[in-house]
Amino acid sequence: MQHTNFIEQLAQQNRKRTNMAELPMERLKNIRKQNMRDIFMNTAPAHHKRELICSRRGVDFIDDAHSCNLNSTWICLDYLSRPAVWITELKDEKSDLSSISDLVKDKIKGIVCLNANAEMFRKFFQSEDNHSPKIFEAPTMDEAVRVAFKMTIPGDVIVYSPSAGDSTDTNLPNQRGMAFHEVANRL
Repeated sequence: MQHTNFIEQLAQQNRKRTNMAELPMERLKNIRKQNMRDIFMNTAPAHHKRELICSRRGVDFIDDAHSCNLNSTWICLDYLSRPAVWITELKDEKSDLSSISDLVKDKIKGIVCLNANAEMFRKFFQSEDNHSPKIFEAPTMDEAVRVAFKMTIPGDVIVYSPSAGDSTDTNLPNQRGMAFHEVANRL
């Protein structure tokens, strides 16, 4: 019975991903001007978007600084295949953490709140059930990375996905991502 549930969950996840991926492609097919189509079809890798930046003592560091909302963070967390510590900057009390709760339960062993609302995370995840990630606060990127690194063992991942910020301001994610790069590379 458990095996069937697992297979059905995988099938549901696959259908979600397929639907999410196919919708933009269907829309792109309807673009008539070739130059506009070429612009949207550019699939070059983006900096600060699920970017593996380094590995220290068997722990991988992933920069997802361009994730400025929970939907983007959901995509990043969904890609993870190993236990992870998530560094976030989410502050908005109105954020719907239920949208990522299953991923957090399954993949996240710790959350480091970088100038974020740690109490919001504690209330939500500790009220969910007995599987609650460790939740810490950090005032600086340097401290956030160090706290996250202390929670890991070889084979784990540290992912910086802020889930906050202005998606139209490209400078902020670049600055945050570079700060994460610098601290991770100094370890």
